[in-house]
Amino acid sequence: MRAETHFNLGWHPLLISYSRSQRPKMRICMRQSTKNWTTTKRNTLLIQFLLPEDFGTRDYFKRQSKAFNNLLENLGKTEELRIIFDKLLQPSTSLRDYLWVNDNEAIELGRIALRIIPKFLVLKCICWTLRDFWNRQSGWPDLFIFKNNEFRFVEVKTPNDELSLEQMKWFKWAIEEVHIPCELVRLQRATNTI
Repeated sequence: MRAETHFNLGWHPLLISYSRSQRPKMRICMRQSTKNWTTTKRNTLLIQFLLPEDFGTRDYFKRQSKAFNNLLENLGKTEELRIIFDKLLQPSTSLRDYLWVNDNEAIELGRIALRIIPKFLVLKCICWTLRDFWNRQSGWPDLFIFKNNEFRFVEVKTPNDELSLEQMKWFKWAIEEVHIPCELVRLQRATNTI
């Protein structure tokens, strides 16, 4: 483990809305950076930063609901979400690193998704995920596929693999509430036809 660290206190725009008496208990999060991490190169830079103890939980969303609602309302008024996305890349580096989405591929996929997915649907996806982040983030499908301005989310399963509870909840929400194009694909063993 390398001794060099990166410490960032200011990534989260909602933290500044607390008075000292309201500020929640904070915890220091530490882990190896995912930037340039590979299965053969695991000894990456140690990152550490502060997060509220309840970050990513339903209680966190409830406690911050006014701030989240204001944020989503302001994003709804924004002409171009991609501009905001790009402006938030630098201040969110540590958090994205912590969540394994700090590589160039994830950033480019985010830009593509913001170009293709209608803004109202992006905002619904953000809101749904934030309501219970730690339990909902693992339910998202494996693939985001697109051609021109058409897209769909695809979950890929082997013949004996089943959807997790989180994935079932995502599909129920996506199909019944917001009508996101999505599908489940089951892989099958190839048969030898020669």
